[in-house]
Amino acid sequence: MEKRKIIFAESEEAYIYSIINKFIEEQGESLRIECITDDSYLSSISEEPVTCDILVMKEEWYHTYFRKQNIPEIFLLCENTGGDAAQGIRRIYKYSSVKEIYLDIVSGLNMEKQIRKKDRKTILYAVHSAVGGAGKTTLALGLCAALKKYSSRVLYISFENIQNFNYLMDDREYIEYSSFKQKVDGGFETVAREQGFEYVPPLKQSALSNGISYSRLLTILEQTRSRCVYDYMVVELPLDLDMERLQVFNAADKVILITRQDALSVWKTERFLENIDYTDWNRFMLICNFYQEKEENCAIHSRKLSVSDYIPQLENPEELQTVRQIGQSSVFDRLVYLLL
Repeated sequence: MEKRKIIFAESEEAYIYSIINKFIEEQGESLRIECITDDSYLSSISEEPVTCDILVMKEEWYHTYFRKQNIPEIFLLCENTGGDAAQGIRRIYKYSSVKEIYLDIVSGLNMEKQIRKKDRKTILYAVHSAVGGAGKTTLALGLCAALKKYSSRVLYISFENIQNFNYLMDDREYIEYSSFKQKVDGGFETVAREQGFEYVPPLKQSALSNGISYSRLLTILEQTRSRCVYDYMVVELPLDLDMERLQVFNAADKVILITRQDALSVWKTERFLENIDYTDWNRFMLICNFYQEKEENCAIHSRKLSVSDYIPQLENPEELQTVRQIGQSSVFDRLVYLLL
């Protein structure tokens, strides 16, 4: 695989080397990195054609002639958060953490993550929200679509009582109960359909209405997982959990909790956490969805919540109306980098 070239241009050496070290740590030998700490040298080489995949540079050093060079992506390290960038130029707040700067650069650029696995096993993610309308289904499907970019097989399973996620699919057909019952004992892969990633199609009536206990589905879940058929399995859990589906929390490698930033959403999330064992906080990831910077962020004032990431409210929400659109978006790529 051909290595991608990144040029870092910044006068503060200790600062820029900390970012470079993060890229080396995460991307291994898949990159060619050049560092420039002298603006006069940068100006001199810019008089000739400059070729690289990504240029990360101090905002004060930027000049419009860089846009004429063969550089697909340009990121400016900025002292302030405000301000608009020119088309094709992205702004990054310079004093974000090294991890945040790394994620801002790699998210959406389709940079391959070097995943090192000592032992092959299926990673299980449980997605839950104590808040209705927090975008749980869209995030779970978006996570599957983003994971598919870095792995061979990903499976989505809804443990909702009434399942309607197929509204977002090209194939909106339900699976007949008789067919599901006959095949599912062989594992979820026997009934799975595909749209980029694989998914267990919904039953028209709930599992309980059809006489399928969730304890049985949990057994099939564990059997499918133990055979390592999939690299990742993403299970969406309902708003109201029962004892059986709460077991998915205990079995999951990571539990992704979703909230919104308003006071009621934060309060409901706090109340939910009071009723489960989350002492091993490393297994939990709290995502604030539909984040709006200009609105009050109650999550940041909570003593019980530690938000891992904020997914901003899209200017055009209709851009994520279908799984096809979700798969083409880079909105959830950053979440994958936080997980992997």
